[in-house]
Amino acid sequence: MGKEIHLLGYGFNLADGPLNKHLNLTQKLRKERVTLQLAVINRFFGRTVVDLNKILYPSPRGTNKSDSPRSANDLSCRDTLMKPHLVHALLSQGLFSEYRAAAYWVAQNAQVPVQVPKLPIAAAIAMIVAAGGEAVLAHPGYIACESEVKLDSLLAELVPLGLRGLEVDYPYLGTSPAFADAAGEKKLIANMRRLAKRFKLKETRGSDAHDIEALKRFSSKC
Repeated sequence: MGKEIHLLGYGFNLADGPLNKHLNLTQKLRKERVTLQLAVINRFFGRTVVDLNKILYPSPRGTNKSDSPRSANDLSCRDTLMKPHLVHALLSQGLFSEYRAAAYWVAQNAQVPVQVPKLPIAAAIAMIVAAGGEAVLAHPGYIACESEVKLDSLLAELVPLGLRGLEVDYPYLGTSPAFADAAGEKKLIANMRRLAKRFKLKETRGSDAHDIEALKRFSSKC
């Protein structure tokens, strides 16, 4: 297929060995990549656009005088660093007006020699299932509206592999031209619900919120 697909895992064993081995490697490489990328971004703009400490340590340290200074190599306070942390920093600086434009700019201009391995979808589903969990296809509306992939055909392939759910409710509105109005978003979600019933998949909801206000807005719609 050659397309990136996001997968959610529910109810798996947190101590599963193979799953943790894969996640630990992924977290390590993501931190290395983002640390290099933010240096590239700041160098490009000639100023601190992305503050390393702010994205590594989103919560302020306590007032205990024994707290030692943070080092740029101490990444223990955030489990995972990804491109959204860079993109939101660019947006907060007013350098881009919307998320996808900023994300595209990062992909084109902040390339670094760190590759994070991505599992084939069949292997990812198998890993979640082997850990005792249930695999759910994340925000399928993007697949349906922004790719040439036919979602019903994709589900027909993934369900026999162990896919057990579909993220039906998701805040698509305003995230791209394909989701410019509320009526279109409502129609899309209704179609996701029909597909979930057709393939006998569990229906899940996700806010994809990066702050408490976004989470409140999503919750108020449900």
